[in-house]
Amino acid sequence: MPLHPTFTPIFIVLPGNPQIELHMKLLFALALALASAFIITACDKDPISPVDPLRIDLQAPVIGQENHYLKYSGICGQLLPTGDTLVLRVKDFNGTDIVFEEGLTEGSPSYYGQIIVYPGKWSQEILDIKPEYRVNSALFFFYGSDTLRLKQSPSEVMLQNDCIVWNGQSDFTGDAIGSVPSFKVGQLEYEDKKIVSCVPTILDLDAYLLYDQDNIYSSFTSSVGGWEPIEDPYVNAYALIDTQ
Repeated sequence: MPLHPTFTPIFIVLPGNPQIELHMKLLFALALALASAFIITACDKDPISPVDPLRIDLQAPVIGQENHYLKYSGICGQLLPTGDTLVLRVKDFNGTDIVFEEGLTEGSPSYYGQIIVYPGKWSQEILDIKPEYRVNSALFFFYGSDTLRLKQSPSEVMLQNDCIVWNGQSDFTGDAIGSVPSFKVGQLEYEDKKIVSCVPTILDLDAYLLYDQDNIYSSFTSSVGGWEPIEDPYVNAYALIDTQ
């Protein structure tokens, strides 16, 4: 959330004229009311502002664009920020071939200096990243499809139920594209986004990518426990934030 400076209006009141003093007091009260409204508006919680020219735009990638993601971990329903910030950056782009750079910021508790670089194919319709490159990505490692279909319409409406996404009857799995009216990661919430799962069975995860044609908003993984289901699965998630 952007920080906005507060201000205190200063008036010089000429003594001996009650009418001027009254006008000055009224102006002072009005200025304080406006300042209070300004500060309250500045504190509205929204992880993403409508426009940020420095954030990745999947419809118009530019070298140097970058996303910042807060990491959340914990038992399902009790996610807390870890203090880690993951940066995804467009390192190179020639109109069809795109190269991403991904790593934690130096101030992150889990930072140990590793930055991974991986290529992909881009168009306004798709983002294609091969499995040999996705495997090391904190955002994409679980995704079982080479192609993220940016503009394809969702096939059904899904709902988030704590750490599971489902259609009201069954969990969301496979290669379908769903839409979710609301998706929460900790205290952050995203509205009217697409969602995909497509997790290989070998991984024992419920996992989702939250996105639209313009960006990737969250990568969310929940352990399901191997041979026996876990009553309280453990979650790791990354949530896109505004850096303005």
